[in-house]
Amino acid sequence: MALRAHYIIGVYMAFHDSLMAEKFYIFVMLSLPDKQVKEAGMVPIKSVEEIINKAKEFLGAHPFTYIMPHGNEALPELKE
Repeated sequence: MALRAHYIIGVYMAFHDSLMAEKFYIFVMLSLPDKQVKEAGMVPIKSVEEIINKAKEFLGAHPFTYIMPHGNEALPELKE
């Protein structure tokens, strides 16, 4: 009941992302300081080319990975 009464999609997404960061490498290109991104359990990057190189570094020459250039557009947005 408490979860339903106080559910906020942004909080859920942040919690979900933190769980995923414990299991997977999550590379993000954000305007946040690198230190803050690392504290969230993610790996900061500056370009798409960098993510491809890092994926190869972590996972080998032919990595299985997802690249979402505009990932923020894939998340739900609350409109009132």
